[in-house]
Amino acid sequence: MEVFKQYTEYVNIVKNLKEPGDLYKGTKEENQAFEDIYTKANNQEVKVSTAKEFIKTLSSFELDILKKFANLSNEINPDKLSSEGAYNLLMHHYEKFDFNNDGLIEVGENKVVPHIPRKLSNIEKQALVDTFNSLAFKDIMLASMTIISTQEIVPTSIGLQYYEIEPSSETIKNRVTTFTNYLDNQITDFVTLSQNEEDEKVLHMYKRIFETFFHSYNKRVDELKKENKNL
Repeated sequence: MEVFKQYTEYVNIVKNLKEPGDLYKGTKEENQAFEDIYTKANNQEVKVSTAKEFIKTLSSFELDILKKFANLSNEINPDKLSSEGAYNLLMHHYEKFDFNNDGLIEVGENKVVPHIPRKLSNIEKQALVDTFNSLAFKDIMLASMTIISTQEIVPTSIGLQYYEIEPSSETIKNRVTTFTNYLDNQITDFVTLSQNEEDEKVLHMYKRIFETFFHSYNKRVDELKKENKNL
């Protein structure tokens, strides 16, 4: 299987992230079937470059197991898979990785935004893991959908515009500032125009989540940097 320094370090950090609630939970037999596929791929030393060929050797039952564990809606067609998409099908959730460094993780034919972007330093990755683990699941989802996105957010006269980028620590900082300022303006408009109080509460909730997330993240980065210096 793939072994290189950046990937190994990434896996060692991300494996401590609390599992998202939508991960597939198989039966005992299905879980064992996935582990059998994983072991077989490992024994054959499957790499990103050879994953498609390996998947072509699997039975329809094994392909169905991979589909279930990756939460895919379509049947797996090896010919339609990229090398990264094929390889990540064979991995545990914390081992899936952005091998082509485009800011997205390909799993089968799907492309998903990683909760822990590859571009961050190891300290920043660990701080994100610790921050996510300290929050309620609903807050994690709301914060990550916006802050850990591959899209740059730019306020304009007609609202927020989005541009594809690779997330970085500076991006996260800028997004929180952009969103909290934007929400402040929206909240002011709601109060001025005496609009729906429930909508105003939602805006306040979003602002609280962003600020709590970023405060916890920054605090953890500082703590980890201090710990690192003392080693």
